[in-house]
Amino acid sequence: MLKTVARAGLAGAFSLLALQAFAQDGISERKVRFGYTLSVDSAQGKGARFFAEQIAQKSGGKIQVDTFPNAVLGSDVQQQAALQGGVQEIAVPAPSTLVGTVKEFGIFDFPFLFSSTREAYAFLDGQVGQDLLDKLPEKNLVGLVWLENGWRHFTNSRRPFTRVEDFAGLKIRTMQSPVWVDLVKTLKAIPVALPFGELFLALESRAVDGQENPISTIYNAKFYEVQKYLSLSYHSYHPLILLAGKPFWDKLSPQEKQIFQEAAAETRTYQRAESQKDEQAALAALRQSGIAINEIAPEERARLKAAAQPVIEKYSGTIGQETIDKVYAELERIRNQ
Repeated sequence: MLKTVARAGLAGAFSLLALQAFAQDGISERKVRFGYTLSVDSAQGKGARFFAEQIAQKSGGKIQVDTFPNAVLGSDVQQQAALQGGVQEIAVPAPSTLVGTVKEFGIFDFPFLFSSTREAYAFLDGQVGQDLLDKLPEKNLVGLVWLENGWRHFTNSRRPFTRVEDFAGLKIRTMQSPVWVDLVKTLKAIPVALPFGELFLALESRAVDGQENPISTIYNAKFYEVQKYLSLSYHSYHPLILLAGKPFWDKLSPQEKQIFQEAAAETRTYQRAESQKDEQAALAALRQSGIAINEIAPEERARLKAAAQPVIEKYSGTIGQETIDKVYAELERIRNQ
């Protein structure tokens, strides 16, 4: 009887080993470079670490993802070129930095596009969000999932923004996006397009007076050290794209691709939750930092939206009417659910 049990136990052990060996089949030893522009403490950094942990776990330790924060691998635009050239494997840029590659991503630069976080998630995770990601492979890039950058707000070192007129004459850093350059001009301010990695020094030296970013980014980048005013405008919700280079992606086996896709989906859930928590904690910390915080009244937000409308109309043609129609139809569908 004992021999029978022992044989059964051995058979079970061998079966488990065989299953593990089968599960690992098609997975090669790999090192992957994952670059991002924010700090390790940001929701972007937390998402990168979580993704790396999931990949290691799912690959049985065969695939190692090394993360590089603080733009040490270059700006978002430089990292995208590295992905396309096969020099880097993973990055997590804002879609604004990809507008020169996929013009349709300019839709996310439209101010007041989304009315709530729930609406943004439903849009990004739905068919139209996927259709936008599907435009990347022909540009030698692969979009895995949409992550969160968050609601953007203005800071500056000169005066609080309470009215549209308060922007006039100030030098405002913008993302490297023509929509935002024109929007700042419309507000009678002076746009200065800069990579994120150069922003702190530009603010510190007063090369620019102000900027706009999500709350957690404003806090983690320590902009409160070089800015006096934070104006809560909620003028734009921005996602991030968990992005792979197609030269790297095409070398992966089907099983490896599945590992990356599963890890990406789990990272999306985790990173968005961390982003929400970080925003609340960062806002509380900013209130303690001494930076003056003011709300922009609803009627002034409406004026900002009205001021932005000519810019939206101008770039609707650049993005393409078919995409514009699909986006607004999808948003209308979500709002009516």
